[in-house]
Amino acid sequence: MALVTGMWQFALFTFVSVLSVALTTALVKKKKREPDLDFSDQPIWISPWAVAIGDKVLPRTGWFFKEQYSDIFFDYATKQVAERDVQRRSKQLQDSYYKSPNSGELPFWAGIADSVDLTFDLARDGPHGLIVGSTGSGKSELLKLITSSLLVSVPEPIELVLIDFKGGAGLRALNRHPWSLTLITDLDKERQERFWHYLGGELKSREVLLSQQGVSSISESSTLKRMLVLADELPAIIASHPLALPTLEAIAARGRSLGVHLIATSQSLSGIPRALITNLTLRFAIGVTDPGDLISLVPTMRATSATGSRALAIWGSNTAWFDFPMIKELPNLDQEKGSPQKVLAWTDGLPVKVAFDNETLGIIDIP
Repeated sequence: MALVTGMWQFALFTFVSVLSVALTTALVKKKKREPDLDFSDQPIWISPWAVAIGDKVLPRTGWFFKEQYSDIFFDYATKQVAERDVQRRSKQLQDSYYKSPNSGELPFWAGIADSVDLTFDLARDGPHGLIVGSTGSGKSELLKLITSSLLVSVPEPIELVLIDFKGGAGLRALNRHPWSLTLITDLDKERQERFWHYLGGELKSREVLLSQQGVSSISESSTLKRMLVLADELPAIIASHPLALPTLEAIAARGRSLGVHLIATSQSLSGIPRALITNLTLRFAIGVTDPGDLISLVPTMRATSATGSRALAIWGSNTAWFDFPMIKELPNLDQEKGSPQKVLAWTDGLPVKVAFDNETLGIIDIP
């Protein structure tokens, strides 16, 4: 009896083994017959009865055994979870214009990473930032989100200087904020030289003021406000005027102690000198398709490190994949300017034509 039972068990084991080998072989052959398809940017539709990507309804066996399909499902599920986390947290923060839950000199909320808040202090984690992303990736939206959060999170008022080389479309609304001193665009040809002289002069005047106070850093000064310079489309800005690059490099090199901080956006790293990139230490990559750009932003990056998240933050030796919402409105617009005389000094400059009387020798404009 024991012998019969043992033979039956052996026969069953052999049958199952042969069936498993046959099934595995069939699936491997089927996989080889089905080449991977291009489903990039295709909508995914899931129901209890079917799964479709684009216009292709997937075979039920493919859901479990075709590696490409399972990878797509995993990425899709990851993105769905991340989007729900962002939507939930965005509803909680949007009434406060995304105020950072953390304190600091220049704190801001950037989004959600692994279901928790991703927050920074530009003075500590920067002091300068760079957002790299292809056209339409949302880099200007992230810049506005960071700025909005920063404006409502800082413990003391700051000064804004806006440089927008997309005709002003991205940052024009921010110029209505009471802390904004000026907005310069690629359309303001006649103002550009004076603007760069003025911005460079701001660094010199801050150095003089700190020296007069007997301190070496803005953190030791009780009177000097921090300044945030936003530069949308950095390569175009650099190419626009001979004074642009040396002024921005001076900010990147000396801005930490002087309290002048730069956050720039760019479609790629092409056209940005290495010396400038090196000093833009808080970095965000959104939809970066150039592997060289990604490796330059974070040398330890590998293709297998990517997740379903929308953007990558890099600071120090740290990285974090995260998602962020589209900001609907900016805080405190159309209020009275905090420093109206300084706003006029930055904006107006000398008139194009000057009528002199008999007692006037001339006019000197000192940016």
